[in-house]
Amino acid sequence: MALSAKGPENALGADWTPESVGFFIQAVLQGSFIFAKAKNGADVARDNLAHLRRYLEMLFPPAVKKE
Repeated sequence: MALSAKGPENALGADWTPESVGFFIQAVLQGSFIFAKAKNGADVARDNLAHLRRYLEMLFPPAVKKE
């Protein structure tokens, strides 16, 4: 999955930019590492990354392959 520089123009009514999505991903990753360290386990990080994946798949639905 790649974000184009056009960003929101590719999605109707989108109010995000490629930069804002990048900042959000980075915040989730860094926050997950902090929580994992504080809780002495990776479960919280795994859960956060699963949530992030679902969010990104909602924002960018997988392309349907044409045969």
